[in-house]
Amino acid sequence: DQGDVSNPDVAFTAPVTTQAATPKPGPSLLFDWPFYGYDKERTKTLELEQPMRPPFRPIWTLVGGVLLEFPPVLEGRSLYVLKNNATLYALNRITGKVLWRKNLGALAASSPAVVGGVVYVTILQRSKGTKAGRVVALRARDGRTQWSRPLPSRAESSPMVSNGRVWFGSENGTVYALRTRDGGVDWTYKAEGAVKAGLALSGGNLYFGDYAGKVYAIRARDGHQTWKKSTSGSALGFSSGTFYSTPAVAFGRVYI
Repeated sequence: DQGDVSNPDVAFTAPVTTQAATPKPGPSLLFDWPFYGYDKERTKTLELEQPMRPPFRPIWTLVGGVLLEFPPVLEGRSLYVLKNNATLYALNRITGKVLWRKNLGALAASSPAVVGGVVYVTILQRSKGTKAGRVVALRARDGRTQWSRPLPSRAESSPMVSNGRVWFGSENGTVYALRTRDGGVDWTYKAEGAVKAGLALSGGNLYFGDYAGKVYAIRARDGHQTWKKSTSGSALGFSSGTFYSTPAVAFGRVYI
């Protein structure tokens, strides 16, 4: 490593690159993106065998009049997107054709999760005028409800799914671990503030922040607290704030 090199008398010449052939839409492009943030650690990083290169062109467009606050997820040939009016859409990811749609409440603000042919969805308001949400599991191929659980408060935490459990937070500070087979409660954990973001899963721990300015690590299997950290008086000069973002876990650190 020679460090920075500067010579004002030498012209810059852009390197010559070879344009890769544009791949055709088909099975070779069918990767899964099951969670908000792509993987369980929520890194938002998909390694490609071949980098995407411009020029890019639209393949299809679905036009609507409802806010899309969070991105869709992908499994197989289907794409699943949850609109702010709590309607879940299943689309053919190659053509954009709507396969099915289902209204699940009055308000939503999260990405679904899709694992093993089942779509898991958290709902902010299960009906107009209420401040209570719900969590729903639907069959991916046709939208048939597998189970539904009402929640005592609103939920906009994009679900995480692994090893037969689905985890998410809620506005009253409760973190839930539900069984994927029937929606039954395995355990709950009570944080000090609202848990609006998704939970990242890494090394057997769930990581998340809350609206009390705390960051938590709890064991995924039983909800036991591994550690909790306040942002008050930190070395970087921050005071406690409200954590809305979903953390990412990489290189032995939690980024939030």
